[in-house]
Amino acid sequence: MFFHALNSKVLIGVPLNSSDSICHFQYADDLLIFSTGGHEDLHIIKLILYLYEGSSGLSINFHKSCLYSSNYGFQPHYTSARILNCSCSSLPITYLGIPLSGRRPRRLDWEKLIGMVRSRLTTWKASYLSLGGRLTLVNSVLSSMPVYWMSVFKLPAWVIKEIDKILRDFLC
Repeated sequence: MFFHALNSKVLIGVPLNSSDSICHFQYADDLLIFSTGGHEDLHIIKLILYLYEGSSGLSINFHKSCLYSSNYGFQPHYTSARILNCSCSSLPITYLGIPLSGRRPRRLDWEKLIGMVRSRLTTWKASYLSLGGRLTLVNSVLSSMPVYWMSVFKLPAWVIKEIDKILRDFLC
C-alpha cells in the first residue's frame, strides 16, 4: 500500500537521489515509515495503516509506535504524534543492532561493527579449533555480520579491509 501511494504521488517519501525516494522498510513484523513530516502525509500514513488493519484483520498497536525526527536538536512536534496516536522521541536509535540516525554513519558507528566482529572472535578459542573449524566459523557466522549492515548501508572500503584483516588473522 505504501509503495502504491509513493508511485501515485499520494505520499512524497524521503528522497534518496534526484529520481528515487523511499517511504518505508519492512522487516518481519516491524514497519519503518519515512516521511517529510507534513501533517497531510501523516494523515495519509494513518489512513493507509487503518486500511491495512481492515483488509488484513491484523491490529496495529499505536501505543508501541514512536515518531522520530531526523533533525538534530528538533523534537518531533507532539501534534504530529497525536495525529498517529503514538509517542515521540528523537534519533539516534539502534534498531536490530544497526544505528539509525538522520545522517550518514560516522567512523564511530563503523567501529561498532568492527568491534562486534572482534568481540565475537574473543569468545572462540582459535588455538582449540582446526583450520577447517575456524574457516567454517568465519564463513557461517562472522561473514554474515557485515552482510546485515550492508543490506542497509554501503560499507566504506576501510571498514571492509579492517574486517577482512580481522578474519584473516583469525584463520592464521
